[in-house]
Parts: sequence; C-alpha cells; structure tokens
Amino acid sequence: MQDTDLPIFFAQQADPIAADQAVFGAAQPDDEGAFLVKWARIRANPDTLTRTIEADGGVAGYAHAPRLDRLVDELIFRLDADVVHNQ
Repeated sequence: MQDTDLPIFFAQQADPIAADQAVFGAAQPDDEGAFLVKWARIRANPDTLTRTIEADGGVAGYAHAPRLDRLVDELIFRLDADVVHNQ
C-alpha cells in the first residue's frame, strides 16, 4: 500500500452507491478527516497486514487484516463497484 492509494480508497468509500451497499460502512462515508484518522491508525499498527488490491493495472480496493496472537482474526476489504460488476 502506498500513500497515493489513499485518495482512491476515499473516493471508493465516498461513492454514494458503494456506501449504501456496504454492510459495515463508515458512519459518514464522505468525511475525509475521519477517513484519514482511521487510515493513520490502521497504518500505524504493526500487527495489521494491509494490501492494495489491483485489477487491470489500477487500484481496485484494499484488504487489511488485524493479527492477534499471530493469527488473522478478520479480513476487512473494499472493492471498487466497477471492478465487482465487470468481472
């Protein structure tokens, strides 16, 4: 994951259709400040594995997995709606 991925992740989160379809979405998906705080916390945690998902040469979304006791307890991901619907 790179810093340049964050604006793409935010645009994906802020998309009204994607936000409406998210099972566990952000309370305010268009709040960029809250988004940046959340991602600073995720990226600062050395026990969280974070990856950018790429498709067709571009950023398609992300996956991150908090690890506790060397095990992955959950997998959190977001995929761009265009990628999901075009596969």
